[in-house]
Amino acid sequence: MLLQLAQLPLLAALALAAPYKRATTTDGASVAAQSFDYVIAGGGLTGVVVARRLAEANHRVLLVEAGGDEEGNSLVTADKQSAIDWAFNTVPQPQGGGKSMKIRAGKGLGGSTLINGMAWTKPHTFQLDDLETLGNAGLNWDTLAPLMRSVETYHPPSSEQQAAGLTFDTSCHGTSGPIGVNINPGVPVAFEKVFNNTGASLGPYARDLSCGNPAILGPVAHNQVNNRRSDAYQGYLWQKDFPSLTILTNAVVGKVTFSGTRATGVEFRDQSGTTRTVSAAKEVLLAAGSIRTPVLLQHSGIGPRAFLESAGVNVLVDLPAGQNLIDQTTSTTSFQFTGGAAGGGQSILFPRFQDIAGGDSSRLSGLLQANLDKWAQEAVDAGASGSKEGLKKVMTLQRDWILNDGAAVGEAFDWTGGDSVNYDTWFLLPFGRGFVRISSNDPYSNAFTVDPRFFTNEFDRLATAATLRYTRTYSRTQPLAGIITNEWKPGSNTGDSLEDWLNFARNDYRSNWHPIGTCAMQPRADGGVVDANHRVYGTQGLRVLDASVLPFQVSSHLMTVLYGLAERAAEVIKKDACAV
Repeated sequence: MLLQLAQLPLLAALALAAPYKRATTTDGASVAAQSFDYVIAGGGLTGVVVARRLAEANHRVLLVEAGGDEEGNSLVTADKQSAIDWAFNTVPQPQGGGKSMKIRAGKGLGGSTLINGMAWTKPHTFQLDDLETLGNAGLNWDTLAPLMRSVETYHPPSSEQQAAGLTFDTSCHGTSGPIGVNINPGVPVAFEKVFNNTGASLGPYARDLSCGNPAILGPVAHNQVNNRRSDAYQGYLWQKDFPSLTILTNAVVGKVTFSGTRATGVEFRDQSGTTRTVSAAKEVLLAAGSIRTPVLLQHSGIGPRAFLESAGVNVLVDLPAGQNLIDQTTSTTSFQFTGGAAGGGQSILFPRFQDIAGGDSSRLSGLLQANLDKWAQEAVDAGASGSKEGLKKVMTLQRDWILNDGAAVGEAFDWTGGDSVNYDTWFLLPFGRGFVRISSNDPYSNAFTVDPRFFTNEFDRLATAATLRYTRTYSRTQPLAGIITNEWKPGSNTGDSLEDWLNFARNDYRSNWHPIGTCAMQPRADGGVVDANHRVYGTQGLRVLDASVLPFQVSSHLMTVLYGLAERAAEVIKKDACAV
């Protein structure tokens, strides 16, 4: 047996070295000389999912990625701020202390699944149902939930973890998908038992955060198995045989090429610095992410007229691509506790409005009842929305989730280190909107503005403060209060008023790295850029696949939703190809 175990690393290495039938190249010239049915710009989560599904159906697919193949890169298990992070800079945020933030996004095959926090949760059922409410026929919980389940192979908590109070519901998970999902094995069980019992005393405990009702507290799974990240590329394409798939890495797509309003291919700059074009006989599919996709569209002549004309780009289709940018801000609170432990949290706090509001309930609810029209107009005036009425429809849904439906409005992700318990905390459902805007007609200049307009909305400011304050409330609740000995951050100098906590947030925050909305899936009259089948309005043969299509934030991490949307998009694209 010892001999057999010793041979395992060698056998694994031989398996990894085995040839497989698909081409991965950095040679732009060889790619440009070929013919493809579909060209996908961006090899992140949605790009690799759709590439696999189309290649399985024997369509000729080209996947173009600005980064490389990072499966053997140790940086994938390290922190951000590396060559596989786009690290987009925002403009200084006047309401956020004048600071410029970085929005992290993965650069490499697998995209942000290479560097994200791996939290595997799903939103409220009614939030996905409201995709259909906005006019996207066929998009709802019932259609997306089976697709989200199909993506995963779920590994239940260990018996020790279950004894600590970690629960699960196998009916909410898949068992044979390409992405491995489990409960992090490296978390201090004794601490988590105290943490979970505290949540149970404050409100409902979600048995599983994948079942469509994240409220108060629930066990969080991660897309990792045996301490290895299960990223999108590894799960869907790495070491897989797809002879009709070609992957071009280290190549930046600059714009879409057109014949009239029909997309015919893309222009890209390869590793050698040469600019080339490649044709798509059927469709061009954009999956470059919520920042790069609208930049790409604007350089292609698709965007707000004022944005394009100021940059010297001819207008092909006047659409709000780049407007409606929605991101969250995160701040960290920290408390000292006895016992000592290290590890990421097994459970996440998902407080509702009534949990965070406290004595400020009337003040906060009054803002939501009185100001939607004003806020929508302010976004339009700031160049952050293309439709006041369309934005009001989204804001009305968000208001009702918060005040009437019991939606989780905040998230506090706990993690321990030494003798501290820390909460990365954010308000989940912001009403503020920002934009992405090019400032040059050179698609390879990286001359564009990212302005999320953090803290410009009054409710966002106060809800952020209230969500942060809740971590103090939670830590002062038994039995957790019995092991908390001190509040390190923000500390006793910060009082309990919303203004006190807002002052802390403005001086200690970052982007939450969840940008969405810049190519919103809504009716065109309501400020939408794509329809329910991801097709860009006013064009033919062009779709957007990535997180930019989400018209609102949800009470969840985004990965599961994006996997579901990508699987559905692939089904729609294949169906449309058969109909031609």
